[in-house]
Amino acid sequence: MIDLFYIIFINHYSSFCSKVFTRRIMTTIVVATIMNVIFVLIFYYSDRSTVISMYDFFSIIIIFVFLDTINDLVFWIVKFLIVILYLAVILIYVVHSCDCRINYNLFSLNRRNIALKTWVIDSNHL
Repeated sequence: MIDLFYIIFINHYSSFCSKVFTRRIMTTIVVATIMNVIFVLIFYYSDRSTVISMYDFFSIIIIFVFLDTINDLVFWIVKFLIVILYLAVILIYVVHSCDCRINYNLFSLNRRNIALKTWVIDSNHL
C-alpha cells in the first residue's frame, strides 16, 4: 500500500489541476488494489523472495507508467502491455507452484504405497 500512496503523490504533483488527474488516480487505485490482492495470493502459493523481487520490479514500472510525461495513447498501450506481462508472470508462478505441489503429492503417495507393500511383504515373511 506504500507504493499506492507514492503513485498518488507523484500523480498529484505532476498533474495537479488537469482533467486526466481524476481518471488516472482512480485507475491507479483500482490497479494497485488488484495487484496487492494478487500478490497476497502469490505469497501463499510461492517463494517469498521471488515475490518480493517481482513486486519491486513492477512497482518501479507502474510509477513510470502513471507519470504525466507521456501522452494518453502511449499511456494506455504501455499499461495494457504491463498488465498482460504481469498476468503472464503470475500465471507462470502459480502453475509452477501447483505443478510442484502435485509432483510432491504423487511422490509422497508413491512412498506410502512402497512402504505399504514393503510392510505387507514383511508381514507375509513372518
